[in-house]
Amino acid sequence: EMRRNGIPMDKYIGANWLSEVDVENMGDIAVGIKRGSVVSSDLDNPLRQEIVEKVYGAGNGAASLSGTERTYYFVGLSLFSTAFEAVRLATEQGDTPLTADMVRAGYEKIENFENHQLTSPVTITAEDHGGNTKTQIESWDGEKWVPETEWFSAYEDIVRSVARESAQQYLESNSDD
Repeated sequence: EMRRNGIPMDKYIGANWLSEVDVENMGDIAVGIKRGSVVSSDLDNPLRQEIVEKVYGAGNGAASLSGTERTYYFVGLSLFSTAFEAVRLATEQGDTPLTADMVRAGYEKIENFENHQLTSPVTITAEDHGGNTKTQIESWDGEKWVPETEWFSAYEDIVRSVARESAQQYLESNSDD
């Protein structure tokens, strides 16, 4: 529709879920399309490179290597690396077996976790389980996503205010009086 209406593709900014499959199916007209992404899709990411070398290099990859080049793979790496960091921090207590409360406490100890350069640094607290509120703009060059900005967060104070207000309204409307 953008093309039909004379709007350049580089004026479109999609969300993180605009993936390689979407733009590959669009062909050359997708070159220049942008998205706001909460994870980096850098194929040279150190964690991905280590997995390619140690797992795929040893012939132990469970799926095709090309799957490690997809947005959803990077989202998974990000989520699981943060989860593993939470478990690592939880195990520092030395108590076993781990409980859900111990893992939650591990998450809440995460501070400025670099997350293998997959996201901006992650901090999780008891008051804020979001951990990361930043995005970056990437553009499709016909083969891969290329970062155009550093990590940033816009209107964070307004977004948090609206989220808190909405949560409070939900609590009030669903309380057992």
